[in-house]
Amino acid sequence: MKRSAATSIFNNEYIIPIAKDIRLKGVLFFDYGASFDKDDNISLRDMRSTAGFGFRWMSPFGPIRLEWGYNLDPREGESNNRLEFTMGGVF
Repeated sequence: MKRSAATSIFNNEYIIPIAKDIRLKGVLFFDYGASFDKDDNISLRDMRSTAGFGFRWMSPFGPIRLEWGYNLDPREGESNNRLEFTMGGVF
């Protein structure tokens, strides 16, 4: 398994309040980035991009996220989309 020596991520999100009283939001996003091994040459051509949408809810038990991303340029053998469900905070 290769270990990453550097990671570059650019993220743009547009957050839309859906129901303020229950703290529910929608999100549109665009991600662009890559991880590089310490011996790799860092190149913009190796960066990958994803766009998608999702929902974020600050529940009484903590943050809950459901997001769907679309791989804008899938490589051979890669899925062109992904659904993620997350509970809890990022640290």
